[in-house]
Amino acid sequence: MIQGPIRAKGGADRALYRACVLIAQRAKSFGRIKAPEDPIVDQVVRAAQDPTSLVDTPALAQVMEEFLEALVPNSAAAALFGLSTNLAFGSAGIMAIHQLSDVPQAEWIAEGAPMPVVMGVSSLMSMVPYKVGTIIALTNEMMLSGSGEMLVRQALIDNIGPRLDRSLFSADPGMPGLRPPGLLFGLTPLGESGATSASEQMIEDVETLVDALAAYGGNGRIALISSVKQSVRLKKFALGETGYPVFVSNAITDTLIAVASRALVAAVDAPAIDVSGEAIFHEEDTNPLPIVGGGTMASPIRSAWQTDSVGLRFRLPVSWVLRAPAVAFLNPTW
Repeated sequence: MIQGPIRAKGGADRALYRACVLIAQRAKSFGRIKAPEDPIVDQVVRAAQDPTSLVDTPALAQVMEEFLEALVPNSAAAALFGLSTNLAFGSAGIMAIHQLSDVPQAEWIAEGAPMPVVMGVSSLMSMVPYKVGTIIALTNEMMLSGSGEMLVRQALIDNIGPRLDRSLFSADPGMPGLRPPGLLFGLTPLGESGATSASEQMIEDVETLVDALAAYGGNGRIALISSVKQSVRLKKFALGETGYPVFVSNAITDTLIAVASRALVAAVDAPAIDVSGEAIFHEEDTNPLPIVGGGTMASPIRSAWQTDSVGLRFRLPVSWVLRAPAVAFLNPTW
């Protein structure tokens, strides 16, 4: 939960929601539905069915950038991605990332003198692709109404944004083939302030976090992620006094996190979108899904054919990696 701008209807990200509805309509063979004359929507449809690199399609890259911005009101992770180093996998299965630690700095060079080598093989780390996904049930009436795009937009924002927060700001270890580690994995909370007044505690806690990241923060490139309880006072303090951006997330409780944004590398690629009008799917959002005897999924079960609906499956490739130990947190008492 974070305050932030919401793109006006008609922005580049709208092409994503229109493409979802169009793909769903085609699955139902709505011959009377005319596809919008929008080349960006066409690019999204083609990219969703035949993965396309964002590097080669600037218009599609703009769509994904604005989609992340649309997630900001529900996701501090999306806001933090906006400040981080952003890459795209495209067709690559792995990316080599240079670490920030132990990297020689540029030097003054005398005429004829050798120059320092800034990036070496010894300081490389790997980033591999992962993905988050959700299934949205769309009825025939939804697809034929004029509100289909808005319904898809809200469903994606409500599903994708909070999931990114719960994973990014967690202490969960990474699981190969499933998810990257949370930013707090392996970290110990710093000691909170012992000041007597709440305002002094707040100031000293922020100073402790910022000082811990001084080596990687550069000229103020540190973002603060706050739990809801501390958000009002901290946001007012941060914006009025220090200038450090403050993002608020429902995914954390009584926690204040600081991240040096230049150390975070995030990769978000074009989504894969497909639908089925005949599938039987389990309407459950727990993970893993509950199973009853014989490997059968538990209720509730929906038949897309019987309910005259489609199941729209949305998979968003997203990964992140830290190039340095540039995250710190504490548990404030104010």
